[in-house]
Amino acid sequence: MVKVKVRHLTRFALVAPADTSPPPPPTKLAFFVLAYGAPTIKWSNPTADFHHVKIYRSENAKSVGSVVNDAQIQNNFSDSNLKPKTYYYTLRSVDTAGNESKSTKPIKINAGQTTKPPIPTGLSVGKSSTAVKNLQKTLISSGLLASDFKLSNLFDEQTNVALQSFQERHGLPMTGKVDKKTAILLNRLFLLNKTL
Repeated sequence: MVKVKVRHLTRFALVAPADTSPPPPPTKLAFFVLAYGAPTIKWSNPTADFHHVKIYRSENAKSVGSVVNDAQIQNNFSDSNLKPKTYYYTLRSVDTAGNESKSTKPIKINAGQTTKPPIPTGLSVGKSSTAVKNLQKTLISSGLLASDFKLSNLFDEQTNVALQSFQERHGLPMTGKVDKKTAILLNRLFLLNKTL
């Protein structure tokens, strides 16, 4: 038997009760699938009593399933290498004391049904479409076009230079054209930045 004696108690021990209150759950869940088997989920984190999100995945709507990420700080998560079938994701907030919130309503995602990309492949200098404006918004949010850049439907030289810088930043060939790999990165950023 071991006995431990202390001469004083800390102020924290005297006045701070244990935190047993769970935080509110995440809200505004949304998702997109830019490549087969690779869905991305986004949400809004609670503004108080929050440390991270725990993410569960199931193949059954009535089961929470198993944890696929137990400490997600950011408000988005990308899964990968899934079969092209339906999955259900449930999220819970966790506070610094380890208390878990109630589960969110499961979000149903078909990992084989891709989202129509707001920035398609094939965009290059001289092209004109609303997708060019989406490209420009993403380049602005990436800091590659000035925040006061005048958005337009025209793929101009300024947009071209900014796109090449984007490609260089991500280790892609600096073609100034939206190819498949460039499109996946651009669309992910665009959809994550889109208002929830």
